[in-house]
Amino acid sequence: MSSENRIYVQIIVLELGWLRAEQRDFMVALSRDDRYNIIMGRNNGKPVTNNRNQIVKAFLHSPPDHEFLLMMDNDVVPRGNPLDYVEHDLDIVVFPCPIWRPAQGSESPVVWNIRLQDEEGHLVCGRIPARGLREISEGGTGAMLIARRVLEHPAMRAPFIEEMDEYGVSTLGHDLAFCARAREAGFRVWAALDCPCRHWDELDLSLVDELFKQER
Repeated sequence: MSSENRIYVQIIVLELGWLRAEQRDFMVALSRDDRYNIIMGRNNGKPVTNNRNQIVKAFLHSPPDHEFLLMMDNDVVPRGNPLDYVEHDLDIVVFPCPIWRPAQGSESPVVWNIRLQDEEGHLVCGRIPARGLREISEGGTGAMLIARRVLEHPAMRAPFIEEMDEYGVSTLGHDLAFCARAREAGFRVWAALDCPCRHWDELDLSLVDELFKQER
């Protein structure tokens, strides 16, 4: 297929002035995928909701043949090729990312940032028990592929906004709120269970040591 007939995919990394070497290498590999016209970029803005909305604003001002936006945080690298999911033409694809949540009282301090239930209806923590594409209610934005039609919808104006109560306490993070609004507008959210992410985070090593002692 000639480059004139290929779909354009924008890949934007949210960063704070630095990239991990692993992500740099990953971006180089994605840039060589000749199935699509790849537009690479980085955006540095605070807070993170402002950064994401800046990226979306710029994307919507790009030519209409830029059909998909892939956003990745600078500490997240998918363990597969997220561009494999462009051909499915889905509204929103979340690439599951492990996050550190030791205070939630779950059986594992590491949970996945997707609302996924196992066969018995329990929320999955610490592992992904299935494969393939699974429809979900919400997922995080560590690595997310979004079709242009979602962001062009009037209900998705200023798409990444955290919801708070009257005291200013967060009731729904900007990522889960984005997914909820998209579903209310008639779009569907999917998790690519065959393409989970690696995620680097800062941890309290004394707490990690205590957790390992509890496992023994």
